[in-house]
Amino acid sequence: MADFEYRAKDDMFFVSGKIDGRSDLAALASYTKTPVRINFRETTALTSLGMKMVRDLIHARPDGAVEFHECPPYLVDMLNIIPNLIDVDGHRVHVRSVYVPFRCQDCSLDVDALVRTDEVKKKGHELAVPAKRCQKCARAMGMEVDPHDYFIFLG
Repeated sequence: MADFEYRAKDDMFFVSGKIDGRSDLAALASYTKTPVRINFRETTALTSLGMKMVRDLIHARPDGAVEFHECPPYLVDMLNIIPNLIDVDGHRVHVRSVYVPFRCQDCSLDVDALVRTDEVKKKGHELAVPAKRCQKCARAMGMEVDPHDYFIFLG
């Protein structure tokens, strides 16, 4: 797996590679603007020590203001399984967007489509996720996972 790297652009930190115990998140913790916006699109893994590093980053922020953007499915799974990854000592991370697995039933195309969390709406007991069109045949795609299970982290 690729080593951890990050680059800053337009008030966003783009992280890539594997986040583990050797990942240096000090620059993100000391960033003076609020909130710290972290884009996870190019990450490949988050180890248990990497989770600790992320939690330490959130805890180190005096205001706790951290946003997660473009979280891949593996990270969404972790957010759902380990809720204290985004709720650290009363500081709640705002997850702004995630990649959701979709599948076209007509042409069998599988994609991870970006969904903003503010677009996910609760209607009674159901969750409404924005519709996605197949890039190949333009037909409606369906989520490959149960929305209730996938968006547990929204609370």
